[in-house]
Amino acid sequence: MAGARYWTCSACRPQREALRWCISRSATPTANRRGNRCYSKYSIEEPVFEHMDIEHVISKYSKNSSTRLTLQDLLQFGKPPVAVDKLVLNARHIKRELLSSLSRRVIALRNLPYIMMLNPNISQIYHKYLSSIGFVYGNEIFKAKNVTTEEENRQFVDALQKMVDEHTDAIPILAKGVAESRSYISSTHANAFLDEHLRARVGTRLAAKHHIMLSHQSSPDYDTSRRYVGMVDTNLKPAEMVQSVADLLSDVSDLQYGLRPHLLVDKGSDIEIEYVSEHLEYILTELLKNCFRATVEHHLGQSSSAEYRMSSSSASESRGIFGGNISSIPPVLVTITSTPTGIQIRLRDRGGGIQDDNLKRIWGYSESTFEGDSRSDGFKTLNTPPPSVTGTGGSSMGGLGYGLPLSRAYADYFGGDIELESIYGWGVSTLFFILVLGTADYCLD
Repeated sequence: MAGARYWTCSACRPQREALRWCISRSATPTANRRGNRCYSKYSIEEPVFEHMDIEHVISKYSKNSSTRLTLQDLLQFGKPPVAVDKLVLNARHIKRELLSSLSRRVIALRNLPYIMMLNPNISQIYHKYLSSIGFVYGNEIFKAKNVTTEEENRQFVDALQKMVDEHTDAIPILAKGVAESRSYISSTHANAFLDEHLRARVGTRLAAKHHIMLSHQSSPDYDTSRRYVGMVDTNLKPAEMVQSVADLLSDVSDLQYGLRPHLLVDKGSDIEIEYVSEHLEYILTELLKNCFRATVEHHLGQSSSAEYRMSSSSASESRGIFGGNISSIPPVLVTITSTPTGIQIRLRDRGGGIQDDNLKRIWGYSESTFEGDSRSDGFKTLNTPPPSVTGTGGSSMGGLGYGLPLSRAYADYFGGDIELESIYGWGVSTLFFILVLGTADYCLD
């Protein structure tokens, strides 16, 4: 029979059939079993769920919208300890949020070009989401009727912590997969996909970690004099956090450049707010990292804007912007002021600014301006985020370019924003708005 030579290997036949089904998109949504493997039109191999219809669960929960939490929502529990009945009600809400968020992310991945699903990193995230849906939906402790007592909530928290830990490295893995698949998707489509994905992740992880923290803070041995309500620091001083982040990044700069940049808080050192400290830490780390790196490289003559500063006699003299020694490079100025609805933090550097062409792309994902490392090194040091946020970190002052757009996602979650102005050859002024009193309703569709 013509063409029979392609099917002489019985072991290869299922793979070839599955590939034909995937490319033609003619298979039914429910995975098709072939021996001990499971195929569908979405990927070559999928997890097998013997005791549940995973497609029914995804279809059901993906239709639910998620209500974006406000600071008032997080603070409604009051100072710990929190009553068991309130924790139980919140646990039931968390389960629905997890299934809804995971289901929508699975569908978003399925809507990517099929060839991207063959990427091992994207495939890993896809399988992880499917497995997590099976874990949440099939685990007895996640069933609402089974969380009624303090001990059952403790078991729920243990399972929830496992979920949080399981997805800690999702950002760098997905980042690598999308970057490796750039030739199969437009930048507009890729940015829209990542923006929706990461913004949804912010809310899901916040809700889960807030419940975990509330439960820990309600234990008998917890020091109730502490200032936290779940994830919210009720007496957070931005100036102190700015200085703490600056000290860390100065150490990083010292390792990489042999120089320690510094900052000066010229106003607002006494301002306090109620805010999620992890979010603020991430944003300040990204903004200050950019300020420090630009300042050092500009005054070392290592940036494209250095021609505006260096004297015509010699670029190796390492003279500052006013002709002084390199040790006198200007500090990053930080100004913190109160507004009727919150605060604003302005960071000003003299790092030479950003070229107009690059300025148009800074809010896009994977638009890194760091040229010194290879791509593989960049993935290992993804924007130097605090481990408390993503579980990753590193010593590099550069990364994949996710810092600014992800920082804006964190700021936007509570109604804030980040604006940036640049004068090329001089420096950048970044304004970070924190909406502390906002109560607007949002949905993550």
